Amino acid sequence: NFYVGDRLNHSIRKITSAGAVTTLAGSGIPGSADGTGSAASFSEPLGITITNAGNIFVADYGNQKIRKVTQAGVVTTAVNGYMCFGIGSDAANNLAFTNYFQNRVFRVSDGSNAGVLAAGDLTAGSTDGTGAAARFNTPAGIAVDGSGNLYVTEIGNHRIRKITTAGVVTTIAGSTAGNADGAGTTALFNSPIAACGDFANNILYVADFENHSIRKIIIE
Repeated sequence: NFYVGDRLNHSIRKITSAGAVTTLAGSGIPGSADGTGSAASFSEPLGITITNAGNIFVADYGNQKIRKVTQAGVVTTAVNGYMCFGIGSDAANNLAFTNYFQNRVFRVSDGSNAGVLAAGDLTAGSTDGTGAAARFNTPAGIAVDGSGNLYVTEIGNHRIRKITTAGVVTTIAGSTAGNADGAGTTALFNSPIAACGDFANNILYVADFENHSIRKIIIE
């Protein structure tokens, strides 16, 4: 099954392998209520991830929350107070998310209700570095590999950044806005907005928003 944050309908949709679509949670009306199925409400849900434990976590952008949704459609608030855009999870059920306009990336340990800064600062920029010394500009999509490294797409910088478990940030692809294939910074993106990984094969896929394309990055 696949799960989608339906931003305009303020709901979480389930898609089976046969293509059957149902609403798992959400009323279609913006709100922030916990509850089951249509008794719960969201406001512009964007990023979504499913953990190995089978729980779905949603970046509830408009409510500045991360919401947990069970397979039965029971919705609770997991983390509060962050403008989340993209969200990912690792094999140990830990979460990571992008803090869009605040230009930061956070990690959340399994069972915790608070984010721990992975990298970035409130000041927008493009500097590589470690932890709060690194700078981002509207980080959006995020994917987590098997070693816990984070891969972040940046709308403002048109780049793909990597954050190690030690918080070291490097630019792995992109530089300025454009549309060009190539290696590293010779490749160009235009507002890359989302990412997902086939890390068993060392591949990262990126939704290149303004170029209307899906890009493939081979991770070395």
